[in-house]
Amino acid sequence: MNVGIVGAGIFGLSTALELARAGHRVTVFDRQVPPAEDAASTDRTKALRFEYGGVSPLYAPLVAEARTAYRALETGRGLGPGALYEECGVLTLARRFEEGAPEWMSFNYLVEHGYPVEVWEPARARARFGHFTYEDVQAVTWNAQGGYVRAARAVRATADAAREAGALIVAPARVASVDERPGVARVRLEAGAVLEFDAMCVCAGAWLSRLVPEPLDFVRPLAQFVTYYRPPDDAEALAFRPPAFAVWLYDRGDASWYGMPLDDGVLKVARHHGGAPADPDAPRAVTDDARAMSRDFVTRSVPAIGAEWYADDRGCLYAMTDDGNFVVDRIPGRGRLFAAGGGSGHGFKLGPAVGRLAAELVTTGRAPVAAFRFDAVRDGRVT
Repeated sequence: MNVGIVGAGIFGLSTALELARAGHRVTVFDRQVPPAEDAASTDRTKALRFEYGGVSPLYAPLVAEARTAYRALETGRGLGPGALYEECGVLTLARRFEEGAPEWMSFNYLVEHGYPVEVWEPARARARFGHFTYEDVQAVTWNAQGGYVRAARAVRATADAAREAGALIVAPARVASVDERPGVARVRLEAGAVLEFDAMCVCAGAWLSRLVPEPLDFVRPLAQFVTYYRPPDDAEALAFRPPAFAVWLYDRGDASWYGMPLDDGVLKVARHHGGAPADPDAPRAVTDDARAMSRDFVTRSVPAIGAEWYADDRGCLYAMTDDGNFVVDRIPGRGRLFAAGGGSGHGFKLGPAVGRLAAELVTTGRAPVAAFRFDAVRDGRVT
């Protein structure tokens, strides 16, 4: 097959890599050379966690697949262990640890399926990770598997591997639209060129709804922010390097916060929430209120991080679906146009697995996961 892909983030490049390795001709288009500066795939670090509450049966096996793929990518690119994926463990701090609570559901699924997850009393957690106040925390789970992916490096490595497998990456090249005619899928570039393919997969993140022929109103760009703290000296920094620190998820009730160990000299602290509707082409501003919110959170909940260490921040976007599930399906009413997107703030870790699913979708014409179909029931929220 001759396949076109729109978007050179982790979803698009992973799809390209799968298809090219299977012997297909693949061309990837993106408005920037990957990793694009304003793409959801661009950041220092992205969490790789198995904890998915009530939908752990769907996502945890895909996370395991992606974890294996990131390690294989390190080996295949001749990179050292940990160059792309740092396995430092994942800590979750739960206000409620009882039947029906997301952390409880995650724990029970993972234990049943052989993952090395433990539940700790806050006192035990404090002895190991004394960075937190553990205010209102009933229980803590610790999963030695999981950690974080160095996002920009992983995107570059995936792009290099796709090129070596035969994929062509055309960037910068802004795509104006995709459509189809009898027997072909077409992409029109803003520069005027129209190219034809046997199939086209749109992996355009926050721009997905703008590029497909039928508006996908339930894939919405929502504004988010991440913040970074820089310890002032090596002695302070040592307490935040693995194994002294880990990826963490902290349910504060009003919002969920998460963060990463020291990487590239900084600590990432971010808030996971709905966010306001945003224009993906607009500047990504971080407000003073958001900065104050981050400082207030670390002061109250992670006092080992000095609020005065605040060093940097970044505005970003979620390509959010109604329920937080991805979309990997044929575009409604089309025969040769497909989409893989709706990362909803948790997609990066699963990039290689989504790439495999999207490649299967394009080559067979059938959506491989019912929950990721366009017509899936979209109620509730992914944890």
